[in-house]
Order: sequence, then structure tokens, then C-alpha cells
Amino acid sequence: MTELAMEVQRIHLEGVFNMMRWTSNSASVVRALKNQEEDGRVIDVHRGKDGQVTRPAVKLAVLNLESNPPQEDAGQLRDVGKKTSFQNHFGSPLQNQFNTKNNTRVIAQKGGLAILPCVVKINSPATVSWIRRKDFQLLTLGLSTHSSDKRFLVEHTRHMGHWSLRIKAVREEDRGFYECQLSIYPTQSIFIELKIVVDRNTP
Repeated sequence: MTELAMEVQRIHLEGVFNMMRWTSNSASVVRALKNQEEDGRVIDVHRGKDGQVTRPAVKLAVLNLESNPPQEDAGQLRDVGKKTSFQNHFGSPLQNQFNTKNNTRVIAQKGGLAILPCVVKINSPATVSWIRRKDFQLLTLGLSTHSSDKRFLVEHTRHMGHWSLRIKAVREEDRGFYECQLSIYPTQSIFIELKIVVDRNTP
């Protein structure tokens, strides 16, 4: 990381970037400034008597990026739908990692087996966990079950990205939302709603 990029990042931590009309995060700004320097594009930089980059200079650089954004950032800003583009801590773009639709509804019969789907892209490097939203109980982490309730089990199909949550002998109190979460930065999640129906013919 160049001296200029490090200085921009430090100023961001002081809250200066909160005053700027720049829709991306500081990692994008730092990376874009670095790319401009490497590409030979000119950035107007003003330094004070102590040699430090002044705030107007940083703002000027950001405004310059607004008028001429890097190609990869321009694509990210256009992607504002469900398939939101994310960035990890190092500025690398991360696309939506789920193949299962958010807010999928599963209906199971009381006493039966409920299977909550969560399909992630095969090349996803993240660890998958299941969380019960009503009490934020961690149910599974990877292939391990973290609940004392043995009715919960994760079902994983290798090389297919399937991380389904199986709930045996479902009860009425099991209804509600469950979160399938990927341990990447920033965190990505989808929510699955479980509804329980009761067979009126059952004694």
C-alpha cells in the first residue's frame, strides 16, 4: 500500500469520509487511488507544511473518482438489486454467494420432518451456519451441531453446495425464521421461514 493510500485510510478513520458524497466504502477509495497511481493517472494532491495530505486534497481525489470511477466499481454501483455486490476487507468484490432465494417458505407437518434449504455457490470459501432467529440460537456451524436439541442436523451434499437444515419431529414452537449465514466479510445471509401445519385427523 502506498503512502498516499495509507494516509487516506487514516483520515477515513478520523471520520472525514463521512462528509463526502461517495457511495462506496473506504476500501474502494484506497484501492481506486492506488490504481490511479499505478495507471499513471494524475491526482491533484495538496500537502501541508508538515508534508501530510490535507483534507481538501483527499476530497478532491474522491470527487475525481466520482467523475471517472474505476471500471469494477462502476459495475458494483449499478448492481443494487437482490444480487447485491459486496466487498471484503481487502477490497475484492464478492458476488451473492447463495443459489437459494431469500425468504423461502417451508411448510412441514407437526411431528414430521422439516428440511430448510440453503444452497451456496460451489466455489464459496465461507463456513455455513444456521441460526434460529427468535432467540439467536446457533444451531449448526459447518458440519457440527451446536444445539443440545438433537432434532437439529445439517445435511451437506459435497460438491453441490447444499447445506440443508433438517428438523426431526417438528413442533409448533419450531415455526419462525431461520438464518443461513456465510462467515465472510461482510456477512451474507438468507432467511427461511418455517410454517407448521397440524393434521386435524391425528388423534
